Amino acid sequence: MKKIFNILCCLLATLAVVGCSLDEMESPTGAIHGYACAEDGTPLTGCTVEIAGTNQVTKVNEEGRFYFFHVPAGGVELLYTQEDGTQTSDNVAVPSDNVLCTTFVKYHSDFPFYLEPEPRGSYTHSGEGIAYATARITNTSKTTQTCRVYGEGNLTVYKVLAPGVYKELGANDEFTLEQDQYASIFYKQPIESLTEFSKIFVAWKDKKQVTIWYNVWE
Repeated sequence: MKKIFNILCCLLATLAVVGCSLDEMESPTGAIHGYACAEDGTPLTGCTVEIAGTNQVTKVNEEGRFYFFHVPAGGVELLYTQEDGTQTSDNVAVPSDNVLCTTFVKYHSDFPFYLEPEPRGSYTHSGEGIAYATARITNTSKTTQTCRVYGEGNLTVYKVLAPGVYKELGANDEFTLEQDQYASIFYKQPIESLTEFSKIFVAWKDKKQVTIWYNVWE
């Protein structure tokens, strides 16, 4: 029986102005672009996703993706029901300022690292069709911890800068962080893949978890 370990939802807010009354135009809405997967990144195909308290229901597709549109801005609860009946939920915040946001739920309660894009949605490129970006990984525990990071698919981790490290590290090179310390993760992707979900894995001891966010290239 599979269990949902991680749900990454990217929330792109828009104003619903077509076919709306004046009152409706004053109430911003957003769109939820989400990805549901197991601990190893396997898509939870066929999982049903519902916005609690509404009649908005959809299913995760074969790539692990799901979408909702015209969602009122603010906090909403997403309810997940897998094909075997397993249920879980996740609270997300739909913004109203056209900013992409990511919510994150850990796989393991004792996992000491938090990884996020830094800054969100910001990419640079040198004209050869490759986009470059950075992420930040932070040790959130009270003890010193060691981990390694690596990308999946079109995403390549090519450099890691960690405190006290005097050489550049690459994918799968181990590095150590003390409490509240962070390292910068440098990664790259072909620009044409930036409308897809990106995955970076963090491996710690005998456990791993994947952080997923939705990219938009303009």
